[in-house]
Amino acid sequence: MRILLRFAVALALVAGMTLAAEIDGDWTLSFDTEIGVLEQAVTYKTNGTALIQVVEEKEVEVGTFEAGKLEVTIKDYYSAEAGFAADLIIKAALEDGRLSGTWEFAEYAGSFSGARK
Repeated sequence: MRILLRFAVALALVAGMTLAAEIDGDWTLSFDTEIGVLEQAVTYKTNGTALIQVVEEKEVEVGTFEAGKLEVTIKDYYSAEAGFAADLIIKAALEDGRLSGTWEFAEYAGSFSGARK
């Protein structure tokens, strides 16, 4: 019984690492906004369920990626288009190699998508 339990735990850990690795790499994110679609290139890495974004050669933890679900909160994100800083919140799911979900920034919100570069 113990061997079976250990095997199940090991299998769950490997499955979790495989899902996390699915988000690792270079992405083009698209934000549907009132002024049109805005695109942003990003590089994501994972450390367990922690989602790390590589920004100017520095690694910054920005959220989580677990069971195919991405949740990002970037505190005081400055938007040149809006002309001010606020928290940027992204919630998305990874399906068939593509991200799809929503974003929020102050009183603004819209749909969000992401594709591998």
